[in-house]
Amino acid sequence: MMAETKHLYKHGLPFSEKLAENIRDLIDRIKFNKASMIIVDGGVGEGKTTLMVEIADYVNSLYGFQEIKLELKDHPQLALGGTSFLKQLRVC
Repeated sequence: MMAETKHLYKHGLPFSEKLAENIRDLIDRIKFNKASMIIVDGGVGEGKTTLMVEIADYVNSLYGFQEIKLELKDHPQLALGGTSFLKQLRVC
């Protein structure tokens, strides 16, 4: 078992040890060629993307990879969902 990792979200709130434990369990499943999935659901502006970036950054930190960079200047979005996405679907 890995040692407890102290990790904070970029905004300073704690990344819970229970979440880290669950992520490490998923990594172990992948190592043994078992299916593994994370589903995040929620409304607009509730932090789904932030949570997934924090999870990805946590996993990357375990393996010495860089943090995820999702600034709009580097990754422009064609649409943000709903009717905006439907209008841009062909472009996507």
